[in-house]
Amino acid sequence: MYHTETQTAMYDHSRMESNLPAWPRGPQALLFGPGWLVLKLMDTILQCPGSEASWRDEVRRQCGSSFYGRVYGVILWLMLALMVGVLLVS
Repeated sequence: MYHTETQTAMYDHSRMESNLPAWPRGPQALLFGPGWLVLKLMDTILQCPGSEASWRDEVRRQCGSSFYGRVYGVILWLMLALMVGVLLVS
């Protein structure tokens, strides 16, 4: 039952409609803004025509979640900090 309801909710998403979370405000925009851009890229990929692949369900679920935007933002900043650290050490 849950699986059927989840699939119905996912496939009701129209191709031209975006269900991205709101852009972060204030100091959070600096920290989580890059993660929101990743979500925007994922949403743009979903707009491309093509068959319904198995990965589209997961991408569609993550696009609508502000939690994943925060996670991706933190990951991008950590990768940037590690890259700067490696450049400074070498």
